[in-house]
Amino acid sequence: MPIDILARGANTAHRQNLASKAPRKGASLIGMDSGGTVRDRINWVTPESFGAIGDGNVANASIDTSALQQAVKSGKPVLLRPGAIYQINAEIRPPDGTDLVISGHRNTGDKQSVLNAAPGFKGWMLRPKASYDIRDVKLNGNNLDGCYLIGSPDAASAGIV
Repeated sequence: MPIDILARGANTAHRQNLASKAPRKGASLIGMDSGGTVRDRINWVTPESFGAIGDGNVANASIDTSALQQAVKSGKPVLLRPGAIYQINAEIRPPDGTDLVISGHRNTGDKQSVLNAAPGFKGWMLRPKASYDIRDVKLNGNNLDGCYLIGSPDAASAGIV
C-alpha cells in the first residue's frame, strides 16, 4: 500500500504526478542528496552509497577507494557527486566481464567530479577488464611517477570521453 508522503493540503496534481509511472513523473520527481533522482538511483549507484566522503582530504583515501571499489563491483553504472574529489590509493577494478561505467557531471570549475591519485599511489587508477565508458570525470594522476590513469599499456590509445 502506498504511503501518502505529502501533507494533506497538497494538491491532487502533485499526488497524481508522484504516483505516476510515466516518464518525468513518479520517482523522477524526488531528488537525492547525492545527485539525481530516485528513478536514476534504480539504475546507478554513487560512491557515497558505500561510504565515500569525496572531500579531497588525503586522510580519507582508503575510505573513498573502498567505496568506489564497492560501487564498481555492484555492476551498475557509477555516478560521481558534483564537486566531489575522491582520493584513490589503490586500483579500482570491476569484476571479470563487467563493463566499467563512471559518469561525472558536465559542470566545470568547483562542481567537476574528480578522481585524484593520493600521494604515493603507484599503478593503474582504473583497470577495466572489459569495455569502459568514463564521462565528465577529471582523472588526476598528480604527476606521480608510476601512476597510470586507466587501462593497461595496450589500452592507452583507447581514449577517455
